[in-house]
Amino acid sequence: MKSRKPKRRNVTVRMQPVAAAVAAAVGTLPGLLIAQDGRESVPMLEEIVVTATRRAASVQDIPINISAFAGEELEQQRIDNLREFARWVPGLTVVDQGRRSASPMMIRGLTVDSLDQSESLGNASGNTVATYYGEIPIYIDLKLIDIDRVEVLRGPQGTLFGAGSLGGAVRYIPKKPDTEQFTFDIHGRVYAIEHGDGTNFDGDLVINAPISDKLAFRGLISYQDDGGFIDYNYLVDNPGFTDPEAFLLQSKEDANTFEQKTARLALLWDVTDNVEATVSYYVQDEDSGGRQINHQDSLGTGKYVAAHRVLEHNNRKNQIFNLDIIADFGFAELTSATGYTRYEQNGQRDQTDLLLLFGYPYSDFPEFTAFTANVEDNKIFTQEFRLVSQGGGPWNWIGGFFYSDSDASLTATEFTPGISDCNPCRPVGLLPPSITLTDDVEFFRARQQDFKELAIYGEVDYQFTDQWQATLGARYFDIEDTLNQGFATPLADILFGGAPQGQPVSSYFNSTSFTADIDDTIFKFNTSYDFTGDLMAYFTISEGFRNGGSNAIEDCAGAGGGNFVCGTADQLTYDPDTIINYELGLKSSWLDGAMTFNGSLFYIDWKEIQLSDRSAGGGSPITVNGNDAESKGVEASFNWLITDKWQVRAGYSYTNAELAEDAPLVAFGSFKGDRLPGSPEHQGSLLISFLQPLRSDLDLMIDYGLTTQSDIYTTPGVGSGCCRNDGEALPGFTLHNASVSLSGDRWSAMLYANNMFDKYAETGVRPDSTLTGSAGPTQDFTLRRYFKYMVTPRTIGLDFRYKIN
Repeated sequence: MKSRKPKRRNVTVRMQPVAAAVAAAVGTLPGLLIAQDGRESVPMLEEIVVTATRRAASVQDIPINISAFAGEELEQQRIDNLREFARWVPGLTVVDQGRRSASPMMIRGLTVDSLDQSESLGNASGNTVATYYGEIPIYIDLKLIDIDRVEVLRGPQGTLFGAGSLGGAVRYIPKKPDTEQFTFDIHGRVYAIEHGDGTNFDGDLVINAPISDKLAFRGLISYQDDGGFIDYNYLVDNPGFTDPEAFLLQSKEDANTFEQKTARLALLWDVTDNVEATVSYYVQDEDSGGRQINHQDSLGTGKYVAAHRVLEHNNRKNQIFNLDIIADFGFAELTSATGYTRYEQNGQRDQTDLLLLFGYPYSDFPEFTAFTANVEDNKIFTQEFRLVSQGGGPWNWIGGFFYSDSDASLTATEFTPGISDCNPCRPVGLLPPSITLTDDVEFFRARQQDFKELAIYGEVDYQFTDQWQATLGARYFDIEDTLNQGFATPLADILFGGAPQGQPVSSYFNSTSFTADIDDTIFKFNTSYDFTGDLMAYFTISEGFRNGGSNAIEDCAGAGGGNFVCGTADQLTYDPDTIINYELGLKSSWLDGAMTFNGSLFYIDWKEIQLSDRSAGGGSPITVNGNDAESKGVEASFNWLITDKWQVRAGYSYTNAELAEDAPLVAFGSFKGDRLPGSPEHQGSLLISFLQPLRSDLDLMIDYGLTTQSDIYTTPGVGSGCCRNDGEALPGFTLHNASVSLSGDRWSAMLYANNMFDKYAETGVRPDSTLTGSAGPTQDFTLRRYFKYMVTPRTIGLDFRYKIN
C-alpha cells in the first residue's frame, strides 16, 4: 500500500558520510542534511514525520503542541521505560515509584491526589494522560525497543483519537514489518548499579523477514535481569503470635530485583495496492522482588534499606492482540483498529502498621505481621473505525467511531498469620476465650467492574489561504459503568457485631452493585497562520474529560446502614471532571534549517476535579469530586545543529498548577492558591552530542545529557507551618548521563553512565510523616508505615549492538 508523503520544504540535499552517521546514531536529535544550492554547505535538521493528526506530516508543520522521539534516539540515550522518557519531555511528569508497580503520570500538573494514593493505581497512571500502543488505547509502561517513535501530545485529544483524554496523550508507535528488506538486530547490555552487588543483563533480538513482496514477518524477544539494590534487613522470621523470646529477623540483600520478559510477533499483508492488514501480539511479563524505597525517616535505615516485615513481590503481565486494516479509497483512507488487551497482576504488600494503628494489642507480639495479597485481572476489547479525507481542496475532515468494553476484577485479602489458633492472644484480650476463627483472614475485598464507552468524534479543517487554516472538532460519548464491590471483615464482625463463629470468609461477605450512565459532548477549535514557511503561530481551545462512575458502596443512612463499609450520600457516585485548555504557540526554523525553536503558553480551567477519599464507614478507598483548579505555564524546546559534528538540544517547562477555590475535601482541607502535588514547577533537559569520524568505516560519538526538576509537593498546598495537610516538599534534583560509543557499518559499542554522580533524590512518599513513632496500647512498637521512593543510583554499563540489513 502506498503511503502519503508529508509536505516538505524545497531544499535540494545530499547526505554526507558524517550526516549519515549522525542520523543513524541519534535519530530525531534529529539527523542532519547538507544543503547544496550554490552556497557553502549548511547543516540542516531532518524533519520528523508523525501521524498524531491522523495524516503524515512534519512536527514543524503541525499546529499543535507535540514532541516526538525516534527509536534510534531512544536507543542512543538508553531510554527504555516511561519514567526515564518523561524526564526529557517538557511538561510531562512521571512520579518514579520503581518497577514494582505503576507510577502516576501527569501533563501540565493535572493531578490533585496526594502521592501516597498511588498504591492503588493498578494498571493505570492516574487517567489524566491517555496512552496508546499503535492504534490501541491501553496503559502500559512499555519496554521501548523496536519502536519507530514515541509521540507526546499536550492538551486534550478526544476529537482525534478513539479514547478520550483529560490532559494529553502518549503514543508508542512500533515498527511495522517490512516487505522489502531482511534485517537482523541483536543487542545486549551488561551493567552494574551502585549499592547493589549483582551484575545485570538486558538483551533483545529483532528480526524482520519478507516472506513475499506482499507479506512480511517481524519478531522481537527481550529479556532483562536486574539484580536490585535495596536491602530488606528487617524481615520477620516466623510471622505470627509467638513467644517474644523466639523473635528473629532475617535480611535479604538487593531485594528489589526485576525480571522482564518481552515478545512481539507481527505479520503484515499487502492485500492489494490499496489495502494493508497488520496483525500482532505483544506480551510483557514482569516480576519484581520488592519496592524501591527506604525507611530512614521512620526507622533510621540507610538510604537504600527498606524495613518492611515481609517481601513485597509482585508480578505484572500485559498482553496486547491487535488487528489493523487500512484501505485507501482515493478520496479518503479508512482505518479499522481492533484490539484485545489483558492485564494480570499478583503480589503482596506489608500491612502490619495499618493494623497496629487500630489499637488492638498486636504490638504485644514482636513477630506479629500482616500482609495483603492482591490479585487483579483486566480484559479490554476496543474497536475503532476512522475515515480521513485525502482531497487536495481547502476542506479536510476526519470522522471516527469508537467502542470499548472493559471487564476488570480485583481481590485484596488481608492475612494475620497465626491468629486463628493464637492461645497467647487470649490473656492479653485480643481474642476472648469463646472466640473461634477458621482462618487467618482479617479483611477481604472483591471488586468487579464492567465499563462500556461508545463515542463518535471528528474534525473539519478549512484552508482559507496558503497561510491560514482553522479546525473545528467535536466528540460525543456515552458511558455505562457497572460496579460490584463487596467486603468481608470476619474478625470485626465476630468481636463487635455478634456474627457467627467458625464460618468461612464468604459468610461474612457483603456486596453491593451500582450502575452509572454518563453522556456528554466536548469541542475543539484550532487555528494557525504560517508567516514565512519557517515561522508558524497557532491558537487552540479544547475540552477534555475523565470518566465518572460509581464507588459501589451503600448509603450509611439507608437500608445498608448496618454494613461495615458504607458512605455518605455524596460518596456513592462521582461525576466526570473536565478541563478547558487554552493554548497559544509558535513553531520556528532558523539558520536555513539548522535550528528549531518551538514554544507555547497555556491556561487550563479544571472543573469538578476527581480525587481519592475514604468512605465514611470502613475507610474504603473511593473517588469523589472536589472543587475547581487551574494550571498555567510555558513550554519550550530548542534544537541546534551547530556543525556537522556538534548538536545541542534543550527543553524547559514552567507549570503553575493550583486550586482555584477552597477545597475542604482535598487532603483534609486545602485553600484557594494551594499548589497541586506531584509535578515540579520547573523542569528542564539538555543534551550535547559530538560526532567524530575516525576513518571511513568507524565513528566516535560522545553524548552528555542532564535532566533537572524543581521540588514537588506530596499533598496540595504544603505551604507554611510545619505540617499543613501532613505534606512535605521533596527537593528538586539534577541527573547527569554520559556515553562514549564507537560504531562501524554493522555494529556499535558504548560505554555509558546514568546518574553518573550517584545523586540520591527522593521521588515519592507513602503515606506521610505523621505515621512514624510508637504504636500499640503500651506505645512500644515502632511504626514504619512511612517510606520514600528514590531514583536509581549510578549505573555504569557496556552496550553492544550488531545489525544486518
